Formats: sequence, structure tokens, C-alpha cells
Amino acid sequence: FGPLGSTEPWDRAKGVAVQLQHQHERFRISREFRVDRLLDDPQTGSVIAIAFNEFGQLILSQEGGPLLIASPDEDDPTKLGEPRVFCKLVSSCQGLLPLNGDLFVTGQGPDGVGLYRLSDVDRDGELEKAERLIAFTGGLGEHGPHGLTLGPDGMLYCIIGNFSKPQVPFAPTSPVVATYEGDLLEPKMEDPGGHAVGVKAPGGTVV
Repeated sequence: FGPLGSTEPWDRAKGVAVQLQHQHERFRISREFRVDRLLDDPQTGSVIAIAFNEFGQLILSQEGGPLLIASPDEDDPTKLGEPRVFCKLVSSCQGLLPLNGDLFVTGQGPDGVGLYRLSDVDRDGELEKAERLIAFTGGLGEHGPHGLTLGPDGMLYCIIGNFSKPQVPFAPTSPVVATYEGDLLEPKMEDPGGHAVGVKAPGGTVV
């Protein structure tokens, strides 16, 4: 906290030397840890999701762009090499789950917004097959489909925000298999802030 323009890390004026731009207290960590810059903004663009695969490579999802991948440096495994394009078939992926050589993502793909499985069929180091497993209505955005994880039961779990809906039936055991919104007062005020007007129950969902 401090005056605008002279407080770290918001003091990146044109006259600030490059080496000084990295010498700030942006991260508060324990004494036994340290923070190293691995990649710079010009190399990655605006990144909205990252994940490590089974081979120690870092997968990066660009906002509005493709997937990138960066491998550990051969001489120094604590550093990453120059990122390269990993998959051009999808964009703006907000959920990434590398699993058994494939990559599961939530994002915009050739068949629209959905949960995709990406595969490197010819083993050339680039994902050239995109199979949509679940379709979503609505866009991506901050309230759309996001995180992916592998559950302890071996199932894939995906969380979807309240502005997007999965095109799959609810399980019979789901507590929201039948929803009802009762209104005691008229006129109805769905969202006093005006942001989520028209969004019906259930809101966010997990598949």
C-alpha cells in the first residue's frame, strides 16, 4: 500500500531498470522459500490457467489464445525453456487437467464451449485432436466452466459457474434434480445489483 505510481509492484515506470523491476516484496513467503521469475509477460501473454503434466512440463492457457507449453531447461531443471504453441484447437481454457498423456480442458473449441479431451495422436509434441465430452450453454467468462480435477474415486470433476449450464441430465441422487424458486413479494428482485438477473436455480453446478 502507498502512493499510486511509486509503490511496488505498481512502480513500473519506463525509467525503472529491468533488474530493479524484480526486486520487490510482492510475495510474502516463509524464510525457507524463495520466488524466482521463470517466464516474462512477453513470452506468455495474459495467462488464465496453468498446470504441470506428468513430464514436468508447464502448460499455460492464454486468455483469448491457444495453449502453450514450456519444458524444463536441459542444463538447469529449475528453469523453463521458451514456451511454444501446444494446441491451436482450443482457446481461453479456464480448466486444465493433464491425465495419462491427454489433456482435459474447459474452454472454447471447434464444437463450441465445452469440456474437451485433447490428444497427441501422432506423438509429435502437439495436440491435434479435440473431442468434446460435454457441451455448455452460455459463454466462458468469470461465471462459466472452470476447474477440473481427478477425484479419489477415479472420476473427473468439473465446476461450472451460474452463467453456464452443462448439457447433461442431473443424476437421480442429485439434491437439485428438481428445483423451485418461490416468490413471496412482487415485483420480483432477482439480483439487487443487476448482475445475475435471469439466472435460475440451480446456480453453479458440479459434474
